[in-house]
Amino acid sequence: MEEERRFGKRGNAASRPKIVEVVQDLQQAKAPSDGNTLNAGFIATTIALFFAVGGGTFFFLHNGFSLPQLDFGSGETKPTYVSSVDPKCGKGWRKDLPNVDQMHCYMTINLHRLCELEERAHLVATIGRFEEDYGVWSRRHFAAAMGSIFKAQGNSVEIGMGAAEMEHAMADPKLTDAERQKKIDKFEKTMGYVLDEPNKILAESKNDTPHYQLEYDLTALASKGLIEAGDFGWRKPDWVKRGFASVKSVSPACAK
Repeated sequence: MEEERRFGKRGNAASRPKIVEVVQDLQQAKAPSDGNTLNAGFIATTIALFFAVGGGTFFFLHNGFSLPQLDFGSGETKPTYVSSVDPKCGKGWRKDLPNVDQMHCYMTINLHRLCELEERAHLVATIGRFEEDYGVWSRRHFAAAMGSIFKAQGNSVEIGMGAAEMEHAMADPKLTDAERQKKIDKFEKTMGYVLDEPNKILAESKNDTPHYQLEYDLTALASKGLIEAGDFGWRKPDWVKRGFASVKSVSPACAK
């Protein structure tokens, strides 16, 4: 396959600058934070509330429970170099929202371009921009979810009574399916008040590509030597770290 062939020369390794230096020239670098750790009690409360009612406010990414990374810094990371794939992959990019489909595109098409120093630096800078936009959306969603927790606590009696009533209805053989459905609808209406805002923000993420796919994309690129851990400097997103950690061996795709 074409992706397995060696691509064009990247220049003399001893004389060319490191990718991370080129990235610094192309952007005002701002590394995402490592995120905040929530206590076990809060996580347990959150899981019990949202998964018990099927609200979908929090969601699984591949093999672990995902909480948003929180970044309270300022500034913006923007690549200034125009990539050969910008017209295709940059289409539909939305500021401050998850652009997973677009990021997947940048990491999977015309891979021979990454033999060029500027293109490779552009990809690293684009990952930084993706993280910033995703972080803004994550913080909004997290804040809304926290608000839902407080709403649920303030409305705990009604929610508890509704849940018990629905459970009783589901087990009562004397009730018809229509009567059971009325109990379910009533409870869902109560929970809808609690979950509306975070679910509204969650719906803003309109992507066909799951976020965890980016980790696989990173592993594929690193296995071809088309991107390296050192390209990112000393801080990198968690999914990038996991992508590099999954590399078994490297078969350079670019001719030296």
